[in-house]
Amino acid sequence: MVKARDIAIWFMNKNIALRNGTYDSNLKLNKLIYFAALMYYAVFKEKLIKEDFEHWDNGPVIRDIRNEYRYGVLSNRNNNIEMNFNVIKILEIIQFIYGYNTASELTEETHSHNIWRNSSRNDVMNIEKIDNEIIEELKFFYEIHKNTNFNLIGVEIIKDKEVFYYDKTTINNYDDDFINFINNYNYDHNNKIPFIEKINDEFVVS
Repeated sequence: MVKARDIAIWFMNKNIALRNGTYDSNLKLNKLIYFAALMYYAVFKEKLIKEDFEHWDNGPVIRDIRNEYRYGVLSNRNNNIEMNFNVIKILEIIQFIYGYNTASELTEETHSHNIWRNSSRNDVMNIEKIDNEIIEELKFFYEIHKNTNFNLIGVEIIKDKEVFYYDKTTINNYDDDFINFINNYNYDHNNKIPFIEKINDEFVVS
């Protein structure tokens, strides 16, 4: 198992929006750690972190992470963190799937989970009792992305809220054609984040 603080710092290093110290970013950070813990348990049948999640009104929270983030302690911690390949892969996948969702979107999803619905305020939430349907969904996401090289996937955000993933091997994000394409793209916030690659000189979205 690893420390929740180390997971938190990893997400803050990967997602600069989490460093702004706001209430929403605190919520979001806790939810990303929660989803990482769920996926790790779903795949490896082991706990990822030593700390427990508590039932708070806005979803699962690790009390120490909430407090340390609130008072700026996390930002002062050592960034040289060593974690094994399996842990890093889980964190990369969670960042890819959930990293650009809003705090409220992530909170809403956690409120649908049985271990939140079946617990009361400040209760410890037992990840090992999560519904099998959620386990299977997270295992499915892992199988899809376990061989993905996330270093080859870029992120572009426009209009403050429209997020695009793109293939770095085929697209230069400074290219005028790419910039025009995403600025004129009919973005649907109800669907997953678009992934763009260039095939035969055409932009293809999946």
